[in-house]
Amino acid sequence: MCPFCDEAEESVEHLFTACVVVVRVWTAFSVWCNISPLILFDFKDILEIHKFIKRSKKEEKIIHGLAMIASWCIWKERNEVVFSQKRCNPQDIIGEMKSRGFAWMKNRASCKYISWTEWCKYPLYML
Repeated sequence: MCPFCDEAEESVEHLFTACVVVVRVWTAFSVWCNISPLILFDFKDILEIHKFIKRSKKEEKIIHGLAMIASWCIWKERNEVVFSQKRCNPQDIIGEMKSRGFAWMKNRASCKYISWTEWCKYPLYML
C-alpha cells in the first residue's frame, strides 16, 4: 500500500501523481510557480510539465528543474516513511523542494544573488 496515504496500492503513478498527499505537493508547486493547476496522470507528465506552460525558455527550464527536484523530494520522503518510520508531512516535502531548488539555482544557474525570502514567495522573481 502507498506509504503516504495507505489508500491505494503503491505504484509509480499513484506515488507521484494520484496520492492525496502528493496532490497537495503539486498544488503547492503550482501556486508557488504561479502556473495553472497541474493535472498529472503518470510520471511522464511530470517530466513534461514545462511543455504545458507557455513561458520563456528560461522559465520553462527552471520549472522543469523544480519539477525534478520535487519528484526527488517525494521519493526521499517516501523512503523516510518506509525505512525510518517517519510520519509523512506534505509541508516537509514542500519545504525540502524549496530549499533544494534554492541551492540549485544559487549554485548551478546564472542567478548568484537570489534572495531566500523572495525565492520562497515566487521562484521566478529574478527573471
